[in-house]
Amino acid sequence: MTTAEIITIGTEIMTGQIVDSNAQHISKMLTENGIHVLFQTSVGDDEKLLKLALSIARDRAKLIIVTGGLGPTVNDITREAVSDFLSIPLIPDKESQLRLQRYFANRHTNRRNDYKRQCLIPKDSVALYNDNGTATGFAVRHEEKEIVCLPGVPGEMHSMLNKYLEIYAQQNKAEKRCSVTRNLHIFGISERTVEDTVKDCRRHTEQIKTITLVHDGIVTINMHATASEEKKSRKNIRQDGAGTSKEIGSYNIWIRRRYA
Repeated sequence: MTTAEIITIGTEIMTGQIVDSNAQHISKMLTENGIHVLFQTSVGDDEKLLKLALSIARDRAKLIIVTGGLGPTVNDITREAVSDFLSIPLIPDKESQLRLQRYFANRHTNRRNDYKRQCLIPKDSVALYNDNGTATGFAVRHEEKEIVCLPGVPGEMHSMLNKYLEIYAQQNKAEKRCSVTRNLHIFGISERTVEDTVKDCRRHTEQIKTITLVHDGIVTINMHATASEEKKSRKNIRQDGAGTSKEIGSYNIWIRRRYA
């Protein structure tokens, strides 16, 4: 299974000015595509700190998703940091340049040159084109690891992440995984009691990951199953869920499923 780390960039995240919704969305999408997210890291707009975060991530994950820092300002340091970290030069992408020209065709600004650096990507990387803005993302593979850089603007990042996941699916057909999530929501029982009750019901510990969460008096048992085939994922989680429901017994339960 592919393991991943997510790095979100922005001083505004570190100072609490904005909520890091990008990491949540990326984690959800990667998980639904059978990619195991191990870590989430946030770092400010500092090239040295970003390269340190990349170094740590490279040692503990196969796939690194970076979001933010691809804009036209001096604070946008991602492409330069990745280029320096991998010792791969940045080169202009012709399609990105054409897209930028079309973008500014009917716009009047004297700062067009500032945007040209958004067309730079590491040599031999795969360009991820932006349908909602000017920043070009990219996926670069180096020594059996892959770094994917996406814009920080959520509307731009979402569509670009979808494009990358399509490429990933094509490149990893042999490793295709199907993920199924099932939530059991319970009330009238404490989280600790739920944990003690269901711990012996985990028949497929390698295929199913189970956690308990509590919110507003409701205990949620979150079960996540991943397998090579959808039928197998559903079968495993159905068996585990049935055993758990039986053990919980007379307490009030409702179920929510999500298939990916």
